[in-house]
Amino acid sequence: MGNSIILNNSDGTSGNRAWTAIGVSLSKSFRGTFDGQGYGIYGMNAWNDGSYAGLFGCCIGATIENLKVSGHSDGEASAAYAAGIAAYASGCTISGCSAYVNVAAGGTHVGGIAAEISDGTLIENCFHYGEVSGVSGVGGIVGVSSSGTDQIVGCGNFGSVISSGSDTYGTGGIAGKLAGTMESCVNRGNISSTDRYTGGLAGYTTTRHSSTIILSQNQGAVSSSSKVETAGLGGLVGYGQYLKIGGSENKGAVKAGGGFLSVYKDVQIGRVGDVSEIEVEGSIPSYQEIKLATIEPTKIGGFTVTFEAQGAVVETITCKSGTKKVSEPLIPEREGYTSFWNRYELDDYDVTVKAIYRQNLVPENGEIKTSGIYYVPWFSSGEIHIDSGLNVVLCGENGESSGFDNLSIVVGSGTNLTLENLKLSGEKTLLRLEGKNTLVLSGRNGMSGRSDAKGNQNPTILMNGDVTISGTGSLKINACANNAAVFVNAGSTITQESGAIYMNKSDLLGLAGGAFYANGSSVVIKGGKLYGHTNSDNVAVLSADQIIIQGGTLNLKAEKSPYVLMATKTLVTGGECPSLGTQRQ
Repeated sequence: MGNSIILNNSDGTSGNRAWTAIGVSLSKSFRGTFDGQGYGIYGMNAWNDGSYAGLFGCCIGATIENLKVSGHSDGEASAAYAAGIAAYASGCTISGCSAYVNVAAGGTHVGGIAAEISDGTLIENCFHYGEVSGVSGVGGIVGVSSSGTDQIVGCGNFGSVISSGSDTYGTGGIAGKLAGTMESCVNRGNISSTDRYTGGLAGYTTTRHSSTIILSQNQGAVSSSSKVETAGLGGLVGYGQYLKIGGSENKGAVKAGGGFLSVYKDVQIGRVGDVSEIEVEGSIPSYQEIKLATIEPTKIGGFTVTFEAQGAVVETITCKSGTKKVSEPLIPEREGYTSFWNRYELDDYDVTVKAIYRQNLVPENGEIKTSGIYYVPWFSSGEIHIDSGLNVVLCGENGESSGFDNLSIVVGSGTNLTLENLKLSGEKTLLRLEGKNTLVLSGRNGMSGRSDAKGNQNPTILMNGDVTISGTGSLKINACANNAAVFVNAGSTITQESGAIYMNKSDLLGLAGGAFYANGSSVVIKGGKLYGHTNSDNVAVLSADQIIIQGGTLNLKAEKSPYVLMATKTLVTGGECPSLGTQRQ
């Protein structure tokens, strides 16, 4: 750069335009060198309703140095990757940069300088002065450091750090999660968190190698209101695992907020795993806050305020000079989301205000008492309880590729439940339907039971009454030894109208019946697909008092049983049954 830059509107009017990050994706990443030569970029308004919000988005093998940036950076995806300088940096060097940027995200991976660093990225002599807020993986300098060769050296954070989630990345004054080395860093910002691991320097330190923190200091107040019983709260580190630490100190207050349930709270390291102290030479640096010398764009007599939502203009308001407040238009609704207008100030410049949409998450206590669309929060476990008589959609897009582990769902009677791309696994019953329910399948869903408790104590799915299955999606159901894939209490009628069900039952059942066990009940297949497989002696695929097949497609295979169906009465009036095989009447 040969001069400072003000990000005014490109049409000649005053104000700040929305900034699209340099390097919008991994395939279109920034891989060069950017030398700011000490100049500044003022008025950045970085925003993305997906991932990668910042001056730079995805950077691979890049160098970014000697730069000052001011403005805002906002990301709205569940994995937001929002930062003041670079959203994602792999094998990069970021040095001599200062960010006077307020960074806010509706999801994880949020940092004052970088949201996530990996593959030996070096963050050196960088400072952040704005507020950083997000769900988890929130840090004043770096949100998440994911490789053991990453380095954060000679950096300072002066802004507050806020997290609103309860996940496993962590929240910290310098780094939310640290997998590499932190050296000669100072945090002077206060930290307010509900995250699982919260620390003055780092929330969570873990790697297959060893994280290191030396010659670093926290001066900010650290507080947590996490309701997780294994949460960690520390003046230096929330949860120290595989950590070497030396020559570091905490000078900030450590406070457990309302609802904090864990015993792991300490002025140094809240929860201690594999931690060792090391001796180091040298002293902790003393960083002083440096105010940004601002450059003001030329003001004009009048200005406009443009409100945008989901890429479309909702309303443009023309204002006279000196106007400080306008009547905001209604935000277009988006199912499953709450919304608000992004923050803004009126100061005789044209301004564009974007609608921020945040997912409606399942409440932290797991109790759903009103109908609606709910997204399962990141890293959820425990139980979700849905009241009776509701219409509820559960969305699982926040889960990892394997889904949510040890999370189960209990559905009250008369409730219509839609599963949308939700995958669960665990040792307990994963879905319990109390009866008079409609189960709607949307997208790809999965229930993988791992229990081998005897006596069918934990079937993967338990139906305590009548259930109707429909939808355009699919549901894969797995069960291990001694437990059914689906267990139906006697006196019920299970009806499949549409949707695809894939069942796999391994090992013994322990009962005379099938992987889909509906003895004493009726199963009616009107449409959709029912695929099933068992590989244990005398375990059928489907057993019931009465099986009625009126439509749909059945493809069933029982490797070690003479029967794929077991029923007192079987009536087939339609449908395709290419491998129905032998039936036991």
